[in-house]
Amino acid sequence: MTLRESVRGIGTFKLLIKLATLTRLGLVADTSDYQYKLTLDGQYFQQVLLNLDGWGDRQLRQTTRLSLTNH
Repeated sequence: MTLRESVRGIGTFKLLIKLATLTRLGLVADTSDYQYKLTLDGQYFQQVLLNLDGWGDRQLRQTTRLSLTNH
């Protein structure tokens, strides 16, 4: 329920389907008490996504800076 309450815009059933998919992919593991945790592959993938997010932010800042100096 903690995860469900923190994720907005997705229904409980859809969230469960996504968690099942992530489990099959080996990115999350479910525990006996209905909790989920990232596997080592999930942690690695999370880091990749965070790095990609940071790269995208830098690209946007650079594009914005170039756009402002060209006007």
